Amino acid sequence: MANQEQRRVQELYPGYAPNLLSRLSHRSQEGEDGCIEWTGALDRWGYGKIKVKDEFGKIRIIGSHRAAWLATHGRIEGDLVIDHLCRNRKCFNVEHLRLVTNAVNLLVSDHSNKKGRSGRKRGAKTGCSKHGLEDGRWYSQKNGYERWECRICNRERLRRFYAKRKSENQ
Repeated sequence: MANQEQRRVQELYPGYAPNLLSRLSHRSQEGEDGCIEWTGALDRWGYGKIKVKDEFGKIRIIGSHRAAWLATHGRIEGDLVIDHLCRNRKCFNVEHLRLVTNAVNLLVSDHSNKKGRSGRKRGAKTGCSKHGLEDGRWYSQKNGYERWECRICNRERLRRFYAKRKSENQ
């Protein structure tokens, strides 16, 4: 039973789908590009969240997009995840959703606003995104990993830090 509690909701309780569809439509509004956006509570990543009854009758909190898929299409096999084709995390329009593996979902997702390695495009060279390998060094961290540190960006960061600290002390 402990293993069932930790897994994703794969299927809804029998006969629960019509109730869930009415709850989903109650908390929605028409968005841009045909998106049906969730107006209820959001999780920390910006996805809608809703309580549902899983196949064992237990109340669970899942994403509104996953709930909409389960209510309209039924069981989700294996470890498949739902990909938003419209890239709108609040959207739960089933025409904008598809089932994919997590690997496919990570490949097609947008990492442009993330920091660190995850923000890089596949095949990008090591170094600073602004200055490349122009001026910097490899830095050994305490946890054993090595990372590239751009001296130009580091100087700019320290300049801003000391200016802010000086203005706070005056």
